[in-house]
Amino acid sequence: MQKYKVHCSGIGDIIAAATKGRTISVGAETAIKHHIISELYERRKEPVKSKYLDKGNEKEEDAIRFLSAVHGDFYSKNEKLLENEHLIGTPDIIAGDTVIDIKCSWSCFTFPYFDTEPLKKYWCQLQGYMALTGAKKAILSYCLMDATIDQVERAVSDYCKANECEYTEEIEELVAKDMQYEHLPTHLRLKEFRFDRDDDFIKALYERIDAMREYATTLIP
Repeated sequence: MQKYKVHCSGIGDIIAAATKGRTISVGAETAIKHHIISELYERRKEPVKSKYLDKGNEKEEDAIRFLSAVHGDFYSKNEKLLENEHLIGTPDIIAGDTVIDIKCSWSCFTFPYFDTEPLKKYWCQLQGYMALTGAKKAILSYCLMDATIDQVERAVSDYCKANECEYTEEIEELVAKDMQYEHLPTHLRLKEFRFDRDDDFIKALYERIDAMREYATTLIP
């Protein structure tokens, strides 16, 4: 069985403190059990799918170009899967001593305009990326991008189905207008959280993964 490694996107699920009577958290127990099942059956869990994730994937290159223009730098998508003894992951952008992760918000209502701190799970994810790359700084960049034509068409279809009406150009124009943001000023389209590498957290993370591996030995006959 392959040595268990945590994907950086899943760090937030396993790092919580263990409750009384447990050596690791419930989330960590679940993650290691899924790993064991995956290895025993030689299967991989189907990735979660949603319109929100689809937009993030489909608009990522546009968001990178947008971010490059705002920062006055040239960024390119990192395609290399990185791993060490404990972690595995693919940072969106590696720029010198900084890693950048891009989140394409679905709409202005999911865009974190008023947030003052990053979500804990994304903070953890970027700590993992810093551990993998040796980077000292991280930027979590939320970008509000126009929807693709396919996304607009799907949204119109959903609207027509919910309202029991026919698909028309007028409805498409109204829906498309609500899904376009690239004409807005930058401060309404980009929200960033910048933070430093936390070596104490990374050390505790590695210890947690070691504890999960030890827990796995009690589950395998």
